Amino acid sequence: MENIMLGIRITIIGMGITFASLYLLSLIVNILRRVCNGEKKETVREQPVENRKPEPVQAKEEPVPVESIEQIPAEVVAVIASALAAYLDEHPAGVRIRVIRRQFPSPFSTWSMAGRQELMRINAR
Repeated sequence: MENIMLGIRITIIGMGITFASLYLLSLIVNILRRVCNGEKKETVREQPVENRKPEPVQAKEEPVPVESIEQIPAEVVAVIASALAAYLDEHPAGVRIRVIRRQFPSPFSTWSMAGRQELMRINAR
């Protein structure tokens, strides 16, 4: 009986030391994160949206023939611009979109081939 009580005490002491050291380690990591990141970022406040038409943007690249340009709705451009501004952590007025192009994957891309194989495997059942 005495051995069991000794084992329980050692277990409790070991677990206590482990949890205390893990807590201390998490505090050190949080302090280092604050020191390395510098200032805290301010929280983003909701700002009223102005109803204005987008300004035409002059592209520095050579112009694309009008026949090959697909018309993208203004709402889609606005969503892309706001997502880009959120990703870059900038004010939406500071983000200018010059060109929106659809990216088609290469026919021999590893990920596209894996997706096709997965679809064929599912449909074969």
